[in-house]
Amino acid sequence: MTELAKRPSFLPEVDVELPEVEQKSAVKYCKLLQAMSPELIEGDEKYNPDAKSGKYILGEAVFKDATVQVLQVKNLWKEWSPEGLKGVYESAEDAEMEAQPTSDVKQSMDFMVRFLDGKVKGETGIISFAMDKYSKAESAQSWLSMLKSACLKQKAQESAFTWKLSSIMKKGKKGSWYNTTVALKGWVNDEQFEQAQKVLSDHSESLMLEEKAASVNI
Repeated sequence: MTELAKRPSFLPEVDVELPEVEQKSAVKYCKLLQAMSPELIEGDEKYNPDAKSGKYILGEAVFKDATVQVLQVKNLWKEWSPEGLKGVYESAEDAEMEAQPTSDVKQSMDFMVRFLDGKVKGETGIISFAMDKYSKAESAQSWLSMLKSACLKQKAQESAFTWKLSSIMKKGKKGSWYNTTVALKGWVNDEQFEQAQKVLSDHSESLMLEEKAASVNI
């Protein structure tokens, strides 16, 4: 992990606990493209001529890597049907009680981030990890562990740091795929920190993931 230099004076010193989140996300999902992603398949309605496995896509923008700032992290249980996402729940118990018997419920860990450079600079997106997939769960837990370590050591909230988001190819018996990788870069600047607080305070209802979802405690 990158060693953080002198702590910026604009950051308040806090005992860290990730904030609660509100109802329904209007934020775009940031997707790591794989060989069979529809964005790579000509003729598919999601086809994007710039798409390539190992790159990320946010809306129509495709990029290889980016600097990001974490706003929030949430553990969620999502109800899926053939038509798509039907519901989001705060716990496995709630999902079991409320989801339709024919639906498929999957746990995910969602990182809401701001993009600080490149063609998606200034955008907010959600990087979601399906926790039933070993490689994705490993990526999520690794990032969360680094985030916890930085927050606790520096007594700073999660939006105080910048991260290098990229990907790495993995190979196994079933073929090859790409995993998300992150590395701690350093502190945000005062403008980036203020912008993060503005996003969370001014647009919380439209940006947050789920009204009752329990925070991932740091």
